Amino acid sequence: MNEYIKNLPITEYTLITPFRLSNSKYQVLAAKQSMTTKVYAQQFSYFGGKKKNADKIYKEGIKREALEEINLEVNDYKLQLYIIHKYLSKNRSGTDPVLRTDELEEAKFLVQVPMYLYLMSINDQTRWRYNEPNNMEQPKWMTERECSHEIWTTSLQYYNSNIFDTHIPNYVQEWTQLGKVTPNLIEDEFSHRPNENQHLQGDEQGSY
Repeated sequence: MNEYIKNLPITEYTLITPFRLSNSKYQVLAAKQSMTTKVYAQQFSYFGGKKKNADKIYKEGIKREALEEINLEVNDYKLQLYIIHKYLSKNRSGTDPVLRTDELEEAKFLVQVPMYLYLMSINDQTRWRYNEPNNMEQPKWMTERECSHEIWTTSLQYYNSNIFDTHIPNYVQEWTQLGKVTPNLIEDEFSHRPNENQHLQGDEQGSY
């Protein structure tokens, strides 16, 4: 079985989950797919798309898609991989996944989707723009509770609770504890954690 999967052609996508802290609650920026979208119409998703040949690495694809979709200029140092979602598909686009009731031989492609978290700074939050009205509705900031009341694309329906409960807190802890951002950025975004900024000094500070 593993040998069969190993030999399947791979379809590669990228996905970015922008987030912020607002009123002591984490929020993610997401958008509902438009009625005219061929796949997952009227379902919520984050931002991203298919990795193109010109994208040498996944991060290049993320940066291109974020700029195209919401005019977000992504800084590499703020991107953090939180999961690589993989599944088998009967078609190249990944819209016809293989189910447990299907035969393995029905799988013709392995779909691979690296998912990244991205901390939206104050500047990011004022500069992003709604670029693709034909493909999605106006993006909006959503709490975990608000996310739970909406229908999401297949993979995200299962990951959202972990994004809020595990992945975002891990991101915040790593950045505040290990000094991956400057004190000013932490104070702006995580003002409820002042004691965690004291260790940030000298070469440990990032640039912003």
